[in-house]
Amino acid sequence: MTFATFTLLACIIALSSAQVLSPTAPLHNARRAVEPKLLGGITDCGIGELVDVRLSGCTQAPCTLNAGQTYQLQGDFRSRDQHWILRYALIVHQENQLTTIFPETAVPDSVVTPGQLYTFTHDFVFNPSFRGKSYIRLELHENWKQEFCLVIPVNVV
Repeated sequence: MTFATFTLLACIIALSSAQVLSPTAPLHNARRAVEPKLLGGITDCGIGELVDVRLSGCTQAPCTLNAGQTYQLQGDFRSRDQHWILRYALIVHQENQLTTIFPETAVPDSVVTPGQLYTFTHDFVFNPSFRGKSYIRLELHENWKQEFCLVIPVNVV
């Protein structure tokens, strides 16, 4: 599998009062009725309030991920600031080398309001040639204000 196989999917099923911003948007206005179960061992590097993080197949970092397998990363956050168009990128840091898994891209229909709860969803695949201990960094920002940002230690096998 190559980097060209990375895909972006919107896979959030929101509660009845939630609003989907766009059929293809990975950012949704959401309401969560359950207590958050924050993925342990991560670093919050954003200015918004991080409410919950989910990574398929992992409940405690460092997460062991299989190269070539698809994983879904979801994060719930409350925006601190008003934003008109958010951009995001998924980057891997390994042994002083940065690898872009998903290049910086504008999020469709990503107007966010302070204090509102949003869910960001991103599906990704590690290239089969990529192996070892590293860190995934996901950034969601406007004008380099990182509203939602997290770092997850992983081991890719």
